Amino acid sequence: MKKYNVYPGYVKSKNDGEYHYISANLLMKLYNVNPRLCLVFSGKKDMYKNFKKLIPLYPREDGNYNLKKQVPGCFLFSSEDWKI
Repeated sequence: MKKYNVYPGYVKSKNDGEYHYISANLLMKLYNVNPRLCLVFSGKKDMYKNFKKLIPLYPREDGNYNLKKQVPGCFLFSSEDWKI
């Protein structure tokens, strides 16, 4: 049974002020969760799916990836919104 919904995307670094893409695999490592328990949000095709029962995992600009002590973070935009 899935427990987490992973939202890969860009986040602004406090160190260099630049935007960095955080992949789904990296998010799962940062949050220290088992990939088998995760669904990866993959953009517009998933917008209407019901993920209310899943714990969302976003890239965080504050670097706090501790699930036990989560505070509201800053998710800037999805990978589909970012065009280079």
